[in-house]
Parts: sequence; structure tokens; C-alpha cells
Amino acid sequence: LYPVSKLLSLFETHFTFQKEKNQRASPPQNSNFLLQTYIRTKNMFCKIVIPSGDIHKLASVPKTLEELQEISIKKFKSKLPPHYTFKYKDSDDELIALINDEDYDTAILTSEQEKIKTLRVYIVKDDSNLAPESEKK
Repeated sequence: LYPVSKLLSLFETHFTFQKEKNQRASPPQNSNFLLQTYIRTKNMFCKIVIPSGDIHKLASVPKTLEELQEISIKKFKSKLPPHYTFKYKDSDDELIALINDEDYDTAILTSEQEKIKTLRVYIVKDDSNLAPESEKK
């Protein structure tokens, strides 16, 4: 995550750009979301667990599901299954799929509300794209 000084710098850059274009200076559309995410997750960590059992601990929680995907590919490269989904365990010990940023934000909020310091994200092999055995013949 960005330190507050970096976020402020991004906002300042945006305002300067808007003024140069003689447009009304306004914060980026997602600036509030980024700031809220930073405040919420500054005391949290994230662990990524792949099917082989390897675990990688991140220094901060990725801001979006897309960022989590990029980090996972960078860290695990060839260890990832060809098709996979991200999941997290909720308070009922059920694996919940992370399909979009709304799901991901819910996972972060839930962890925060339950005072969980580490968001553990599982990369689960997804065979749903494969045809059933009876259709392969």
C-alpha cells in the first residue's frame, strides 16, 4: 500500500493535471476508496497460500483483486495451476470465492471487523473450465 505521503502526492498530481487542462480540479473518482482501503489495511498483512502448500506473506494487503493476481503471478510463476480462483476463509470456516473487487473488499472488511490481523487468501485449483469425463470421450 501507498504511504499517506504517496497518496497525497498522487492527488496533488491529479489536481495539477486538471488545472493545466483548465478543468475544474476534483479528486480522482476512486480516491476516497483508496484512502479508506489504506486506513483500513495499514495494520493488516496478507498471506497467499497456493495448492502445494507454499505460503508467501505480503508486507501489506493489496488494494484490489487485480493487484493480488499480479503479485501472485510474480511470486509463484510456474507453481500456479492453469485455472484457479482466489478464496478466503470466513468466520464459519467456509472458503468464500473472490470473484471481483466487491468480494475482495468484503473479505477485508470482514477480517477487520473480526479483528483478524492477517488476511489469508487461498489459490484454489479451478476445474470448472474442464469438461466432465463423460464428455471427453
